[in-house]
Amino acid sequence: MINSGVAERLENKIKDGYLFTASNHIKSLFISSQWTRGRSPFLRVPVGEIGGDRDAGNSRNKSQESRQLGAIVKMLPSQEASKIYHDNYMRNSRAIGVLWAIFTICFATINVVVFIQPYWIGDSVSTPHAGYFGLFHYCVGDGNSNRELICQGTFSDFSSIPSGAFKAASFFVLLSMVLILSCIACMALFFFCNTATVYKTCAWMQLLCAVCLVLGCLIFPDGWDAEVIRDMCGEETGKYTLGNCSVRWAYILAIIGILDALILSFLAFVLGNRQNDFMHDEIKAENKDLAVSRIEIRDTKDPRFGVQRFP
Repeated sequence: MINSGVAERLENKIKDGYLFTASNHIKSLFISSQWTRGRSPFLRVPVGEIGGDRDAGNSRNKSQESRQLGAIVKMLPSQEASKIYHDNYMRNSRAIGVLWAIFTICFATINVVVFIQPYWIGDSVSTPHAGYFGLFHYCVGDGNSNRELICQGTFSDFSSIPSGAFKAASFFVLLSMVLILSCIACMALFFFCNTATVYKTCAWMQLLCAVCLVLGCLIFPDGWDAEVIRDMCGEETGKYTLGNCSVRWAYILAIIGILDALILSFLAFVLGNRQNDFMHDEIKAENKDLAVSRIEIRDTKDPRFGVQRFP
């Protein structure tokens, strides 16, 4: 049974996101609640009957009223906590997810540039000839003073690539580019599939992309002993020894891309796991609130007072 003064104080305990109504003009008090932003069903719970001695002392009434009010407002604690967590999480995860998508697009741009541009290694002030080399395309000078460059090599014609190591490096960097572009295409699945699944799929793609870039960067120096490179960079040039030539910006950008891909992959895994954790917490909260079948509080001094909730 609930003191009639409780109903008048319930309005002060209403939280955002709940529809909360109370009726005390009849013999029974009902509390109706609905979590408007969650998945909890509409719940109409008979709490008890209004009763008790209206002429009882004020101190006893206030004490009993406080206990009854506390029992009522705690009827859906996990739903309320889950809703607050849901709002905060969605606000933060959307912002982080947008940043993750933007940096993924930036990394894809880096990957395309690294694959296309022939500026992985190049000449220096001490090289006999001018020139530069990429994964499959290269330009070298003819030794004249005008420094005119002759360019060769295309990805479609593997025989024009000067080294087998360059061919392998070109393949792995191309594979990394395909993976990151596929990752961007998979972002459209956010509108159709489970968010956590999409995040984890993209995370694996980005991780594989980083692995392919690592292989490309490690294999590429193995081809520095090619004859055309030795002619430009000097006799001291060999595998993993660049001689008089120098590393150019595309190679450095590829190494930065590896770190970028690893960070993006880690962030996508975190976002995916947090999505799963949130869904599990939300389901547990709903099951907990709906599984409670009875709450009863009685005044030891007066057994006529009490609070009950029935399923």
